[in-house]
Amino acid sequence: MKNILLLLITCFVGLSLSAQYATRAGNTPVYAKIFDTSNNSLPETHSSASIDITFLDTLYSNEFSDSMIFTQNNAAGASSQWVFGTNETIGNGFFTTPFASSSAGNGYAMFDYFGFNEDPLFANSSITLGPIDLTNAAAPLTVNFEQYYAKFRDSAQVWYSLDSINFTLLGDNTDLPLFGVNAQGQTIGAPTANGELKSIFASQLAGQPTVWLRFLYKSDNGGYSWLVDDLTVTSVSVPSIDLELNNTYVTNTTLIDYGITPISQADSVIFGVLIKNNGLDVSSYTVNFDIQFNGNSVASGSEVVDGTESFESDTLFFNTGYLPDQIGQYTVNISLDASGDYTPDNNIGSNDFVIDEFVYSPNINLTGGYAESLSGSAAPYSEYSVGQFFYLKNAGTIYAANIAIPKPVGTANYPLDITIEVRDASDLTNLINLTDYLLDNTHPNGLQYKTVLFDPPIDLEAEKFYLLNLTTLDTEKKFNFYAIPGDDDEATRCYGPFGVAGSVNWFRGWDFSPCLQMTFNPEIAGLNKTNAGFKISTYPNPANQNVNLVVTSENAVKTNIKLMDLQGKVIITRNLNFSQIATESLPVGDLLGGIYILQVTTDKGVHNQKITIAH
Repeated sequence: MKNILLLLITCFVGLSLSAQYATRAGNTPVYAKIFDTSNNSLPETHSSASIDITFLDTLYSNEFSDSMIFTQNNAAGASSQWVFGTNETIGNGFFTTPFASSSAGNGYAMFDYFGFNEDPLFANSSITLGPIDLTNAAAPLTVNFEQYYAKFRDSAQVWYSLDSINFTLLGDNTDLPLFGVNAQGQTIGAPTANGELKSIFASQLAGQPTVWLRFLYKSDNGGYSWLVDDLTVTSVSVPSIDLELNNTYVTNTTLIDYGITPISQADSVIFGVLIKNNGLDVSSYTVNFDIQFNGNSVASGSEVVDGTESFESDTLFFNTGYLPDQIGQYTVNISLDASGDYTPDNNIGSNDFVIDEFVYSPNINLTGGYAESLSGSAAPYSEYSVGQFFYLKNAGTIYAANIAIPKPVGTANYPLDITIEVRDASDLTNLINLTDYLLDNTHPNGLQYKTVLFDPPIDLEAEKFYLLNLTTLDTEKKFNFYAIPGDDDEATRCYGPFGVAGSVNWFRGWDFSPCLQMTFNPEIAGLNKTNAGFKISTYPNPANQNVNLVVTSENAVKTNIKLMDLQGKVIITRNLNFSQIATESLPVGDLLGGIYILQVTTDKGVHNQKITIAH
């Protein structure tokens, strides 16, 4: 799948865009395949999935009544293992109700994260059985079992081997929502049904004389329980043609998904679709789109796609050629047409985007639920920094950043100094400007944005990427970023202590993403009325031996002066207490040549200025 958002590429990590799109002459739509998610087999499916399966002959079955035919496999250092038995002998694990599998009375297998795991920070244990003779089996096949499982920061996987040594992932439970309680005490997500049937397509096992199957539970940061029983391998039938519009995206020519775009940065609308072919045949189909504004169609079209391979998924982008020219909310309606489609009711989707006068915002749902997985991410991240990339199609001036890091309702804020930075995405070591912000009780409660002014405003160039970034050096409070490794789609950014009593202070639980917006509103600078009568001048710039400051104020003022490098390290600091005018000289003769940030802070505001040192 494509990366919907470059959610968290923090300082000193370069930017690259691997996805491509194309446009035909005349701006007619054209699609481009980003990449396939084929694994040479039918896709994994969950009991709630839309794919239609008819179960035929059962080729193998096991009721988990004999633990001796299973082999325990624990990773080095793991102190936990699977346990076999019944509800009476091994309990229910995390769950308060007995396992309701078809044959729970004669035994099942359970991994209980806290009940069996002596070291609750590391669990990696599997059970394996085989060989299973599937010589006479014909594709398509499914591996089926009944389970009771709640997902947290763990993974519950099924693997297969043809030689008992080399194992390959067959399927997992990543299609499930995470389960837990957020900072407001609300339950998020849910476990599976008690004894639900889990089916995983496994046509690669057809005709194999020796097959081993492995159930693997893995986590290094928390989990609940996984109960499994009543394993079968079954031949199945599926429809010949069965397309599914699994997800939709709206983006622009950068393929970064913005929810709100200022009209000065409006770009050609591009939409993406994740299309799954749940049928046996390769099927050509038509993708239709219609863009609505105030209930009226402003652009529409269609494109014939040659076909998505059987049991594969394609992520495709379509350039509509439409350039929004009005402020307001737009809706992109998308549909698929395929002759003979078995389930046409899952071929419709839509997505909204907003054209604003001044605000530029990523498409993040502040109240949206859990990420797909909290087991880690392949994306680089810093525990003390979180950012969002923005593309400037046209040159513009940003006057402020809107930030949302809401605290749980009813809790006191934890005072914290945060630096808001703007960096050049082509060279993240290039700090363009910054400002300080204090998270305290004046920060809005709940899901609200706070506007933090840049003084002076920042001029940005056309056709360039920029990073708007939050940074803190408080080692007790951390930002974190979670997604499925290798897939950052709709991942979650979190902030807090992440430990015992972690649901206090600025922790929002796993259901909230700190958000950053740019604003191009020149009138917002008028909010900074406390800066009236306060001026700063510096000379010389570039400087060789000294940087001289002249600070004037109409009233008595306390002033803190910092000279910092581009990484935010404070090199020189001064404190002044004066009325009307003060001068200060900072020695810079021993510093390396380059760009530095001079920051002057008073109760009237924060002023940041670039200083160049040249010897």
